[in-house]
Amino acid sequence: MEKQLLAQEMNIKRYLIRFPQEEVLKAENEIVAEVNQHYSFEGFRKGKAPKALIKARMSESFDTWIKDYLVDLAMTDIEKEEKNLFDPMIEASSQNEGVIEIEIKIHAYPKILSTNFSDMQVEVVKKVQVVEKYVEDRLNQLLDQNAILDPKDVPAELEDFVRTTYSVINAEGKVITDKKESEYVLYKEDERPQVKEIVGKKAGETVTFERKFEEKSYTYTINILEVFKRTIPEISDDFVQGIGADVKSLVELKEKLTDEGSQAYENWKNDYIKNYIVGELANYVEVELSDETIDFYAQRYIDSLKKENKYEEELGKHENDETKMLEEVKKSSVKWIKELAVVDSIVKQKEIKAEKEDIDSAITSLAQNVWYMQPERAKEMVYSNQKLMNEIVWEVLRGKVAYEISSEVKIVEIDKDHDHEHDHEHNHE
Repeated sequence: MEKQLLAQEMNIKRYLIRFPQEEVLKAENEIVAEVNQHYSFEGFRKGKAPKALIKARMSESFDTWIKDYLVDLAMTDIEKEEKNLFDPMIEASSQNEGVIEIEIKIHAYPKILSTNFSDMQVEVVKKVQVVEKYVEDRLNQLLDQNAILDPKDVPAELEDFVRTTYSVINAEGKVITDKKESEYVLYKEDERPQVKEIVGKKAGETVTFERKFEEKSYTYTINILEVFKRTIPEISDDFVQGIGADVKSLVELKEKLTDEGSQAYENWKNDYIKNYIVGELANYVEVELSDETIDFYAQRYIDSLKKENKYEEELGKHENDETKMLEEVKKSSVKWIKELAVVDSIVKQKEIKAEKEDIDSAITSLAQNVWYMQPERAKEMVYSNQKLMNEIVWEVLRGKVAYEISSEVKIVEIDKDHDHEHDHEHNHE
C-alpha cells in the first residue's frame, strides 16, 4: 500500500491510496472466505463456492466491500500518525490491471495553535465558611433527629411529628399500596400533599386526595395514627453524651465535625476544580479547524435528529428558528472538537493512561451515585460493552488532563455570598 497526500486545507486532508495487485487479491480472498463462512450457494457445499461465482453474484456489492476493506486498512495506517473525527469519505476510485487506487477525504483532529490555561480562573468558596456551615448543619441535624416527642390530641401543626398508614388506588380501582406505615415531620418547606393535607387534622382522622403521575390519577388515603409535638433540645455536653456519640463533650463533637467537614470540602473542591476545568477547556484553546468540518458535524447531527424523530422537539428549544438552532449546533461542535484535540494532545505529551484501577474506580462511583447498582454488576456491564467502556476511559482521561492543567490555573477563594454576576459584568467592561 502506498499513500500520497494530495491536498490539505487546515484539518481536512485528501489522500490517494494505491493498492498493488497482491494486496487486492489478498483482500478479495479474505472477503470470499467471510462470504463462504456465512452463506451457501446452490450447487456448492457451504464454504466451497469459488471466488468467480461470488464476485458475479455480488456484483457491485463485492466491489464496494473490497473498497471499504482496503480503506479500513489505509485508515489503520493513517491513524498510527493522527486521529480522525469522522469516518473517511471515498471521493474517487479506479481499478486497472488488478491495481486499485482510492482517493479519500478525512477530517483529522485539528492542529492546536495555542493554549492559555494560565488565564483560567476557578472560584471556590472559602474553606472556613464551608466547614462552619457544615458543622452548623450537622449539629442542627442531630438536634432534629433527637427531638423530644410529646403526644397531642389537638390538630397537627407544622413542625409536628406524625405516624400514619396510607393506601393508594389507581383510576381503575386497583390497590397499589395498602395501609403502609409511614412517619415523618410536617416541615414547613415540604409542599407534598401528604404533609399539607394533614396539617389541621387530629389523630384518628383520615384525609383523602388525588395525585397525578405521568397523566395517570391515583387516590391516596392517609389514616393519622398519632400526632406528636416536637421540642428541639438545647445543645450541650449532656445532649452529646445522651445521644451515644463517640465523644464526651460539645467541644469534642465540634472538633470531630470540623474534621469531617474539612475532608468533605477537600473532596468537593478537587472534584469541582476538575469539572470546571473540563467544562472550560475549549474556551482556552485555539485550533486550526476548517469550516467544512464544522458544517459537516452540524449537518450530521441534524440528520440524526430527523432520523430519531427528535428534530421538531429540538427546534422548539430554539424558538422554532432553524438558523438559531444551526448556529448553536455549530458552537457545540467547535467546543466538542477543541476538547477532543486538546485532551488527545496532552494525553500524548504527558503519556497519560487510563489504568484498570482508574477505570474500576470510575465504574464504582457511577454504580453508587448514578446507576444505583452493585459495583461488581456495573463492572460486568461495562467490561462487556465496548461503547460504554470507551466512554468511561474518556472520562478518566479528561479528569487526568484536568489535573495536569490545574497547576496552571488560578484558584481564587471567595466569600459564599460573592456576586458572580457583578464580577462577570465587571470583567467585560
